[in-house]
Amino acid sequence: MERQILQVEGLTAQTLLELFGSVNKRLDELGARVSPPDQTVFLTREEVGKFLKISLPTVWAWSKQGILKPHRLGNQVRYIESEVLQAAKATGKGGVSK
Repeated sequence: MERQILQVEGLTAQTLLELFGSVNKRLDELGARVSPPDQTVFLTREEVGKFLKISLPTVWAWSKQGILKPHRLGNQVRYIESEVLQAAKATGKGGVSK
């Protein structure tokens, strides 16, 4: 990326506004190309159990049955919040109705 050095001395207010306008436009273009950060929220087994109001053995059993989908992050097991909400709706657990 090429750097440009501008001298401000002697520039009119209109010229400065045009320069800043072009910088602002370029920043908007760059911002449109950048994707937002991933908003995935991961939950622990304990958090899933509390949310669904079920025991940890039930969390494990539901994971084996495919009701809940566990995800491995290194040596840890986590559950994606949106998938837990879908399971809550499907089972009617956690105060979430179908």
